[in-house]
Amino acid sequence: MNLREWLDKNKKTAELAQVLGVKYSHIYMIKKNIRPVPIKYCKKIVEFTNGEVTLQDLRPNDWKQIWG
Repeated sequence: MNLREWLDKNKKTAELAQVLGVKYSHIYMIKKNIRPVPIKYCKKIVEFTNGEVTLQDLRPNDWKQIWG
């Protein structure tokens, strides 16, 4: 499941922003594919979503290069 689908389903955009220590607008830009998900947030997002959103979902083009 991609992050946008998960956030739309669970209505936790503001909570995710708080967990990551970023503004709501930052998550909004990630959600709308205006910005890629920064690598430093990926593992926290996977944990926050209880694994429903995976590293592969967050970084489909380079996840293997980053995490192997």
